[in-house]
Amino acid sequence: MRSLQKKILVYIILVGVIPMIFMGSIYYRFASEKADEKLNSESYSVLERLETKISEKTTSLQNAADILFSDLEFQKLLRELNLSEGREVYPEIDLYFDKMFRVERKLETIVLFPKSGGVYAGGKSFGDTSPARFVMEYGRISETAGVISWQGVKPSLVDGKEEQKVVAGTMLRDNGYLKDQELLGNIYFVFSEDIFEDTEKSKLSDAEENDVISHTPSEEITYVYKSGGTEMIYSVGAEKVGNLLERLSMGDAEKIYGSDRGRVDLILDNIHYSAVFYTAIDNGNKYIRVVPHSRYDENYQDIAYIILLCLFGLFVLWWVINYLVVRRITMPMREIVDAMKEVEGENLNVSLKVRSNDEFGIISKQFNKMLATIKNLLERVRNEEKKRKESDVLMLQYQMNPHFLYNTLAAIRVEAIMNKQHNIDKMLLILGRFLRNTIVRGTELTTIDEEISNINDYLSLMQLRYKNQIQISVNVDEEAKEYKIPGMLIQPILENAIMHGLNDQFDSDKPAELKIDVKKTEDNIFIIVYDNGKGMTREEIAFLRTRLESEEAEENKHIGLRNIHRRVTMLFGEGYGIDVKSKEGEYTEIYVKLPIIEE
Repeated sequence: MRSLQKKILVYIILVGVIPMIFMGSIYYRFASEKADEKLNSESYSVLERLETKISEKTTSLQNAADILFSDLEFQKLLRELNLSEGREVYPEIDLYFDKMFRVERKLETIVLFPKSGGVYAGGKSFGDTSPARFVMEYGRISETAGVISWQGVKPSLVDGKEEQKVVAGTMLRDNGYLKDQELLGNIYFVFSEDIFEDTEKSKLSDAEENDVISHTPSEEITYVYKSGGTEMIYSVGAEKVGNLLERLSMGDAEKIYGSDRGRVDLILDNIHYSAVFYTAIDNGNKYIRVVPHSRYDENYQDIAYIILLCLFGLFVLWWVINYLVVRRITMPMREIVDAMKEVEGENLNVSLKVRSNDEFGIISKQFNKMLATIKNLLERVRNEEKKRKESDVLMLQYQMNPHFLYNTLAAIRVEAIMNKQHNIDKMLLILGRFLRNTIVRGTELTTIDEEISNINDYLSLMQLRYKNQIQISVNVDEEAKEYKIPGMLIQPILENAIMHGLNDQFDSDKPAELKIDVKKTEDNIFIIVYDNGKGMTREEIAFLRTRLESEEAEENKHIGLRNIHRRVTMLFGEGYGIDVKSKEGEYTEIYVKLPIIEE
């Protein structure tokens, strides 16, 4: 039953836990996908805001430049400007530059390269401002006159320290000469590195800060690249990994260059990153936001821990509920099995409690009803068996007593006819006493001492009949005299020994011997009747043993011994009864095995 309970529990747990695990994995996958979607959405939002800011900054700078550089006085000044012989101070140019500084507060330096040569710089010191260096480091600016182009993030020595600067530039042409748009010079604008910082940083609400992805802007790296190349226009945090596009593998580079937007998972310096990229529609610039995997890996782990904790709690709750349910279901079954084991051990005094009206309740009722029926049947069988044994014993007694009475009366008749002696009185006296004891004790248990006294009367009759020709010996163990045996047990054996064993020896030279021994062993009583008569052959012994076990008598042969054997086995069981030993022409011994009965 314990095994059945375990099987049911395992089955229910499997049925419950597997769906839990399946739903947990689906939820984990769903949460992971949502977290990835949030990361992508947040990144695209950051990049689009960055693009908007750059576009706004470009437009603002372009508008300011257009106002400044379309001024005819400024163009005239540039046409006449000659810095080839050395730098001169032009307050008029500084005045125009001051207007630009007022419009763009993060503008630090303006570097002018007029067509006549030389360089003129305004604002903060920017280190080496030679034309060759600018062309080499910042590249050529757009040849479209007046159009601002971003040259990228460039290092610069400022007060002896290297700082990152964002540089934009434009080409100036003379608007007064519409035919050939004569080149007046190139101008560069140098901004501080944090020109777009307010846009690059993600601004999250209080609710967003508690959302799935923990946001730490300092961990991010943001890149803006010129269309189709690896030259950075702008970056924040790039010092962590350097120029991203120059470090990509061929496959990752193809993903970024070949798509307008998407995400690539990278490993840089043994750190896992996710790079979300976006391509500007108007100018083809590539915006890339690089975020460490750990930012949302920790979130995934938190989700996994929460799912595992929930699954564990559900499992414990599920197990407890199912254990109680299964225990309630299997308890009646366990009681039925225990009751059946009791019945198997021959204990019929058991009864099942009917706890419900379900199938187990019906089984319990039928089980109790079945036990009651079995007990009634067993009691009926016992009573019938008892009655049958009593009737058989009585029948045997009635068979035995008339048989003995007939033989005795015949002996008395023969004695009276032949001898015409007064011994008839003595024989009748002994016979009366013997018959009285037989009738009174024939169906009861009597002591061995009383049985021996009774058979002495019988032997006295036989001695009168055969004129004391029988040498009789009776030996009884003293401790056995008070034990109980069935009445009239020994007489038929003696009769059989005299009539069939010793009969031919009377009036012969060989003395007739008859011995009766009653012996006690540890567990049994043995009654042995010995005669030195004609004995039996092996065939006769085998036939006698067969007749002892037969259910029907045959020609009244050996009926006395057969009745005694049946009587003993019916009263005490198959282990008890008569056995015989004999040798032709020498002796016969009849053994009667009985249990020790004190009461």
